Amino acid sequence: MKIKYTLLIVVLNAFVSLQSFGQSSYADTTFTNYFRETHGFIAGDATISIALPNGKSMFLFGDSHINDLDTSNNTIPCLFQVHNCFTILDSADPNHMKTYIDTTKSGVNQTYFKIGTVGNSWFWPDHGFVRGDTVYVFLGKYNSLLAFLGQYIAKVTLHDFTLVSMTRLPDMNGIIFGKAVIYNPDDDKYYLYGNKVNWIVYEPYVARTSFDNLMSGAWEFYTGSDWSSSANAAKKISNQVVSPTFGVVRDKDFYYIITQENGYLTCGLGRNIYAYKSSGPTGPFTNQILLYTIEDQLFGHYMLTYNAFPHPEWTKNNELLISYNLNDKVDTTGTDACPSQCKNVFRDHFDPDTYRPKFIRVPLSLLEENGLITSAFKLIAKAIIPNVLDLTLEPALPQSCRISIFNKMGKVVYESEILQMQAGVNHFQIATNQFPPDIYVVAVNSVFTNNQVPAQWERKTFLKVDN
Repeated sequence: MKIKYTLLIVVLNAFVSLQSFGQSSYADTTFTNYFRETHGFIAGDATISIALPNGKSMFLFGDSHINDLDTSNNTIPCLFQVHNCFTILDSADPNHMKTYIDTTKSGVNQTYFKIGTVGNSWFWPDHGFVRGDTVYVFLGKYNSLLAFLGQYIAKVTLHDFTLVSMTRLPDMNGIIFGKAVIYNPDDDKYYLYGNKVNWIVYEPYVARTSFDNLMSGAWEFYTGSDWSSSANAAKKISNQVVSPTFGVVRDKDFYYIITQENGYLTCGLGRNIYAYKSSGPTGPFTNQILLYTIEDQLFGHYMLTYNAFPHPEWTKNNELLISYNLNDKVDTTGTDACPSQCKNVFRDHFDPDTYRPKFIRVPLSLLEENGLITSAFKLIAKAIIPNVLDLTLEPALPQSCRISIFNKMGKVVYESEILQMQAGVNHFQIATNQFPPDIYVVAVNSVFTNNQVPAQWERKTFLKVDN
């Protein structure tokens, strides 16, 4: 007799916080339309901007389509042309961007950032900054298995955007820095934010350096209480996880991590964009603030979405600009409900809007009106074999709550009654035998009697595998 067991693997931490009641975020269709070009950059992902002088920005992209739009039916081929490129967006004339690739080469070697020719490895961009007459861009090198092969800094001339050099940095104990860069004039240091993979989640870190030590990698790494010259001593700056790409912005006296929940390239997951708040550049970043939930769909199903990134240089009317990426799922064998326009990548074409960046506006009041939380509630989930999910809230919530479980398409597959929380009551068990093997999200929603305070979902993602 074969015995069937269930394994529930929890992969995300969640902390309870409250979202302020008031203004809400919204889609900025005007800014999105700036990137719906018919020539040059057509579609791509990453969408990381570096503020330039005189109201301009360098927008960096990863795998991108260049000059391949079929205007007769508004489609593009399934295969992209370059592994990276950038555009220059000018606030004085935002409807006319200029795209930069290596026009001296052909095919994939038109990729802008490269060393020699493009083979089985390539560079994807991170953040950077401007110093004097040079733009400094952080880059990660990857291979066809998406393994990280090293970190580089590129130097690009500001006056004509010529690539001057690409310098490899030393290993930083597996931490990839340069995801976000903030200059602090108080100590004349650059704060370099990065992340490191811990199993299958990304945890945030910070280093700092003077400009003179930037290229050597002789930086200081935050240890949780002080700075060390050793990357091995670095400690994470938040108990919250971040996405593979994330941003950090400063507003008044506070710092905010802007990140998107990691959907692991699974349709229906990773649709929430969050902020985490700190009174200083080193954290701890706490107080999860839900900024926006992505609703983009194709053929009636949620799309892949990932790597939200802030663009503070484009703040307008006290509203922060944030981008997120969309992607079509290229899948000829899968049985899930993810949409896919490219069953045959060599023959098919697809709508470029399903691979173009989208932009939203977030009122700064949504960030500023949320005070720092000094003691967060932690949701712990673990499996009890067979087919039971065990949930513990630490400490017990002082108000009522409801527990819900969603499948990866966002459909509710379980919802409890309103649970009247009592002193010392913080433990629940849910039978999962009715759930087929899949990825699920368990969420706890605080239920308030005061309708002026909206509830905030706190989520943990788990994978159910039947043996």
